Amino acid sequence: MQDFVSPEALMAAYRWVDAVRTNDFFKMWIHTDANLRLCEAQLWVHANQAFPDVAAEDRDQLAADMARLSSSHPLRQEFERLRVAANAESIPSGDLGAATARRQVADDLEVVILILEGTVPQIIEDETLLDPEQSCLLLMRLTPEGWLVAGRDYNPPVPGWPPESGTPRDIIP
Repeated sequence: MQDFVSPEALMAAYRWVDAVRTNDFFKMWIHTDANLRLCEAQLWVHANQAFPDVAAEDRDQLAADMARLSSSHPLRQEFERLRVAANAESIPSGDLGAATARRQVADDLEVVILILEGTVPQIIEDETLLDPEQSCLLLMRLTPEGWLVAGRDYNPPVPGWPPESGTPRDIIP
């Protein structure tokens, strides 16, 4: 069993962060797994359902269209801009290093924690204490295409209207 974060998962996480930081939606989207893409599209449709251009569409079809790697839908440009901006808000600015301990969630899921260099102790015992202004937690999924970002928590989000966080709500701490 490997004690350290998968180097491939770590590099994929860095590629995703770099895409977000450079406003490269397509690069961000190809490094995002299909489930998270659908959830992000559903979240956007749900949040904008009162706007006439969105309300006029079938929400399932619109979300499916927005979740695709490419689309010529007239709302796509605005969707891309807002999804990159929303993801950028959750990534601290500055140089990010990695917490090196392996955090395997399932056979195909591993958490990568990126931390602002020089601001977090060497050993991270409790991820819930991480400052979101100094760290970024990315759930990575191993797919046939390689490692892709699957969520921002220890569990993938669940599609729906609206999509749900992957964090179970019925667990007593």
